Amino acid sequence: MSATVRDCALMIDEEQRLVIWRVTLSPPHQHLCAPWGELWREDESGAGLVVRVKAREPFDLMMDYGPASYFESVPAGRHRFLLTLLDSTDVA
Repeated sequence: MSATVRDCALMIDEEQRLVIWRVTLSPPHQHLCAPWGELWREDESGAGLVVRVKAREPFDLMMDYGPASYFESVPAGRHRFLLTLLDSTDVA
C-alpha cells in the first residue's frame, strides 16, 4: 500500500482511493481532510457515534472504531453514519 499519513488518525491510499480512519483517535468536531473530501466525528452518545463525511468525489472509507471496523463506499455528497457496538449484554 503506497499510503501517506496525514495525521495519526488518518491514513490515505491515493492509488486505491481508500481512507482508513481510526475514529477514536480524532477529537470530536475536528475536520480531517482527504483528497476527496472531509471527515469528522461528533460527540459519542448512548446510541453510538455519529460520523459525518462531505465527499467531493467517491472513495472507499474504512472506519476503525475500537473492536469493530466499518467499510463504506462513499459516493459524492454529504453523509451521516452511526457507528454502534454491541456487547454481550445487548444480545439475547
